[in-house]
Amino acid sequence: MRNTGRILIFWLLLVVTATSAARAEPVRFHTLDIPPYGFTDAAGMKHGMLYDIANVIADEAGLNISHDLVPLARIVKEVQQGVPLCTIVTKSPFSESMATAVAHTGQDTVVAAVARKGIILKNYEDLYRLDVVITRGSYIGHKFDKDTLIKKRFANDGDQGVRMLQRGRVDAMVAPLETTYFNMAKNGYDRREVTAPVPLVSREFWLHCTKNSFGEGLITTLRNATQKLAKAGTLAKIWDGYLH
Repeated sequence: MRNTGRILIFWLLLVVTATSAARAEPVRFHTLDIPPYGFTDAAGMKHGMLYDIANVIADEAGLNISHDLVPLARIVKEVQQGVPLCTIVTKSPFSESMATAVAHTGQDTVVAAVARKGIILKNYEDLYRLDVVITRGSYIGHKFDKDTLIKKRFANDGDQGVRMLQRGRVDAMVAPLETTYFNMAKNGYDRREVTAPVPLVSREFWLHCTKNSFGEGLITTLRNATQKLAKAGTLAKIWDGYLH
């Protein structure tokens, strides 16, 4: 009888150990591989406003994570396939159709037009007489996307677009304002050399996790951590740090 009890305790310990090990498995995080949201520097170190924000949320939640920088198309594909992961992207009916919107990080992306200093840009209609650069393949979710009356030029990325604007090859640029300002700073292009932005569309950044892949306890922990850090201004400080 004593041996039976010892065997039972032994197996219970194995179950507890296995369960703890399973819980210790890192939660997969993906961040957009687009500066300033996520990028790798010359030394191979990962950085980025959303990359850093995701890291501090995970740390506040007490999670062990694996964190990669990946293209948006891969994030969408893996979430659609039900791969368990969390990511920070703009909230939309499309994002909510395949992922649980956990919490707003407190940051919004504003897609806006800016023009070189001296060019009149006060409203959307002013774009009709300008050469406007956008990132190739970008989708804004605004009538601008299909407006054939605007003369559009294409850049491979935001950095190239800013350089085209800076060198006078185009009159204006349409992009998320945070990417425009980040790439301007990178290229030594003073904000005073462009017009005040004309906003086209605004969307909120939310932490999302693949639907039906994580327990409600984990989702609640992540929600509480995100809201706590947002309220304290921690996430805004990270965001702003990449824009100055």
